[in-house]
Amino acid sequence: PNTNETLLFVNLSLSASGLSASNLEEIRSILNKLELMINFTTLLKDISNCSFLYWHQNYILPVYFSKLITSKANLSRYQLILSVLTDCAATAGPEINEVTSKIIKDRFFVPVEQIIETNLRLQTHLHLQLPPSDPFQNYFALNFHKYLPTPMDNHYKSITKETEHYLSSMFYNLTTVVLHDWKTYGEMRRLAYNQYGLETVDDNLPMQTLEQGLDVLEIM
Repeated sequence: PNTNETLLFVNLSLSASGLSASNLEEIRSILNKLELMINFTTLLKDISNCSFLYWHQNYILPVYFSKLITSKANLSRYQLILSVLTDCAATAGPEINEVTSKIIKDRFFVPVEQIIETNLRLQTHLHLQLPPSDPFQNYFALNFHKYLPTPMDNHYKSITKETEHYLSSMFYNLTTVVLHDWKTYGEMRRLAYNQYGLETVDDNLPMQTLEQGLDVLEIM
């Protein structure tokens, strides 16, 4: 089989073969190509290793995520940068999870969640006299169903699950404070599913409170 040990043996044999320089040059050219084929996987892994990003992630990642959002590009590209960050784990070990996860959440997940929430609110309250706004500003034509969980080191990141969790928590917390707005948040749930493919958890709260004097929720 073609192995590095075999090539080493052949090179040593050629050195003692006494062949002419022209013949040796032709044979060594073929051997160099064989060596490249044998080590192709290792060479490709070394060339494509992006562990150097660990030392620059505090500067590169915020700019990358900001540009990804403001340019309204295909958000699935974030999966590429996450797969690249897996190489950093070999350099930093478990520390990469805490540092990088915070950057991803603060610079990517949270801004996207806030944009989705704002769009849902604006569409739900179209009947109100709202100030004029550009309908294309901060708008994403997204289908979160196609964004699969992306492996990063030994765990997975999912913008779909993060956004669904954020919206579910927001709907529940606000509905508990103002129960009579349950219909508004129910409409936002339907919009989130129909427009973005986001499946939020039903809060299963009552639609109204009993009229037994001053309601504590109204005081809040």
